[in-house]
Amino acid sequence: MGPLPKFESFEPAPRLRLVLAATLLCTLGCSTGCESDPRSLPVVEKANHMARLRRDAEDCLAEFQTSGGAALEKLECYAEKHRRTTQLFDRHQDCPLCYLNYGRGLRFLGRYYGTLQRSLEVALETTSSDQVAVFREKISEANDKRRDYYSRSNENFEIYFRLRPAEMAYWWASENAAELDDYEKALRYLELFSEAAELRRPEERQRVEEQRRNFRRRLQRQLVEEIQENRED
Repeated sequence: MGPLPKFESFEPAPRLRLVLAATLLCTLGCSTGCESDPRSLPVVEKANHMARLRRDAEDCLAEFQTSGGAALEKLECYAEKHRRTTQLFDRHQDCPLCYLNYGRGLRFLGRYYGTLQRSLEVALETTSSDQVAVFREKISEANDKRRDYYSRSNENFEIYFRLRPAEMAYWWASENAAELDDYEKALRYLELFSEAAELRRPEERQRVEEQRRNFRRRLQRQLVEEIQENRED
C-alpha cells in the first residue's frame, strides 16, 4: 500500500465552527437538540439515515475493490456501516436485511483474514529461522480473527434465517461453518440451500453434491480423530 495522501490544513469558517462546536457538545452529552439513540429517530429520518449508511457501505466496498484488496480499512468500513443499520430498530423483524448485509460484511472480513493466514503459512515455509516465531504469531492472530468474523457472520445470518427464507445466504453460512470446522452445521445449511434454491441445472446440483461429499468426508475424519484422542486419554 502506498503512502497516505496529504491533506491541506484549513481554518474553519465561522458557520463551520458553530457546527463543530454543536457536534462537540452532542458528543459530551447535551440535554436538547442532540439524539444519541438512533432507534428514536423519526420514521422518515431513520429511513434516510439507513439509506445513507447503505450507500456509504457500497462506496467503501468499491474503494476496497479498487485498492486490489489492500485497503483493509475500507472492508472494515463496509461491515461497520451495515452494523450501524442493525442499531436503528428495536426488533430484528423491522429490518431482516440489515442482519443479512452485516453478516455478509463480517464474512468478507473472515475471507480476508483467511487469505492472509494462508499467505503467511506459505511464506513461513521459506522464511529464515529467526523469523519463524514472528510468522507463527501473525498466523495465529489471523486465524483468531478469521474464526471470530465467520462466527459473528453466522450469528447475524441466523437472525435473518429466523425471519425470512434465503438462498445464497444458506450457502454462505454453510461455507462459514466449514471454516469453523463445524461440518454438521455446514451440512445442515447446505441442505437448506438445496431446498430453497430449487436447483434445476445439472451443474448446480453437481456442485452441491460435491460440496456435500466434501463436508461428509471432513466430518468423518473429524469423528475418527476424536475417537483416537479419546482412546489415547
